[in-house]
Amino acid sequence: MINSKLLLLVISLFKLCLARFLIYIYLNLFSEDKKELKYNIEKIEGILQSRGLQTRRSTFREEQLFISCLPLQENKKEIKTVAKRNILTSGLISTYPFISSSIFDENGIYIGDNMYNNSLVLIDRYDTNKYKNANMCIFGTSGAGKSFYTKLIILRNVLLGIEQYVIDPEREYQSLARNLDSTVIKLGPTSENYINVFDIRKESIEENEHGYLATKIGKLIGFFNLIFGELNEEEKAIIEEKLIETYKNRVEIEKYCHVAPLSEVAENEYNLNIPRYVDTFEEEEEIDIKAVQQELKQIDKEIAEVDKELNVYLKELGLDEI
Repeated sequence: MINSKLLLLVISLFKLCLARFLIYIYLNLFSEDKKELKYNIEKIEGILQSRGLQTRRSTFREEQLFISCLPLQENKKEIKTVAKRNILTSGLISTYPFISSSIFDENGIYIGDNMYNNSLVLIDRYDTNKYKNANMCIFGTSGAGKSFYTKLIILRNVLLGIEQYVIDPEREYQSLARNLDSTVIKLGPTSENYINVFDIRKESIEENEHGYLATKIGKLIGFFNLIFGELNEEEKAIIEEKLIETYKNRVEIEKYCHVAPLSEVAENEYNLNIPRYVDTFEEEEEIDIKAVQQELKQIDKEIAEVDKELNVYLKELGLDEI
């Protein structure tokens, strides 16, 4: 009787042997300049070694290698025994020269060329079915062209009708924005443009969402934390209550809020500076000069009495009087 475990082992080994192939990989490099040839050889060796592949130069075997690379179906024995490697069927698939991976999204924009097969790389960063988010980082040394490349991406996104926002502290993109008929918003202490932090943008409301006011109030409380410092729970509750009343009632309250129609905003050249709409000026109380003079005289009198009493104690201690 044949042992079943032994039989399974024999079958597995037989399949494993059938699934193995010998592969030979030869690379021929050509150049009319020795320095260029040396540079290309070292570059290819570096690329292969970075991917865990070992390379070996055909020193004193250049002729045999050249003949093996010709379409003569002749693999010279001098290099055959040294170059052969075992490979499984799963790895054999990658040796087909007509198959190469590439990134080509149907609605993508041109990013660059594939360095391995020179195919175009088109990426649609906003394809949520393929990518988790649309984030992208551009790295490069100084003067490598990062800003130029970013501007190219902006231009290509404009052709697809994608709305874009650029934060430009160094004002690199002003000329590009003007050429594209875009809006340039300058923010700063002397700027005439302001951001209305109380505005609830329609784009910020998710589909079928009803609690957007609560989300906005939460952000505004964080904003007031930055303005006034750390707020305690009582102060946060007061701010939240006032905000809800303001958004809900939408009524005119002197020195607090103003319902401004779009025409009024247009008259102010869309400047959302609060003093343009809400008069927050508080009149100062009139100062009674005579009362202040009397108060100062009383303070001087009290100081003189204290000095007199203090001099008595200093005299007893043998110290100089004030």
